[in-house]
Amino acid sequence: VGHAVQDAHRAAHLAEPHPDQMRLAFLDQPHGDGVGLGGIFRRPPPHPGVQVYSEYEIFDTVAAMPQHVWLTPHLVVERFIPEVDPDGFALRTWIFMGERERCTRHVSRQKIVKGADIVRSEPVPVPDELRAERERLGFDYGKFDFVLYRGRSVLLDANKTPGSAPALSGMLADGARNLADGLESLLPG
Repeated sequence: VGHAVQDAHRAAHLAEPHPDQMRLAFLDQPHGDGVGLGGIFRRPPPHPGVQVYSEYEIFDTVAAMPQHVWLTPHLVVERFIPEVDPDGFALRTWIFMGERERCTRHVSRQKIVKGADIVRSEPVPVPDELRAERERLGFDYGKFDFVLYRGRSVLLDANKTPGSAPALSGMLADGARNLADGLESLLPG
């Protein structure tokens, strides 16, 4: 993967978006009916009837969003806050258990960084303000997704039950051994 921007078209594509640029998450696939495998019942989904869409749509400005978006209660609109990288866009993940942790910056050519699209991953330090937020929220174990935007850390998601993308399984297996040792620091005595 080259680190230089190859042409003007790509450079324009990677330019920092307008501050009003918004991300729209469509919610279109049902979570399920509360029935598990083999007829064993599990807890029903927390928001019955909510549907999850697999794709996000990004608009350049709030005014560019279709009017129906504002009238549809199952759509979520949020400001798009990117961490721009010469190769595309970055998302940082901080996974921790007790005193053990791993913080990684993942880069993708896609604006919405997903595991299958990652072209590069690298370890990075954890910002002090996120350590303070972990303490405030009372997390012993979890994963924070965040970006650096205009010089500050922006927490996008705080997960108490983190999952992972299959494309990252090798890297995560090594990190899991480190996190397992963090469990000891949570045990009394």
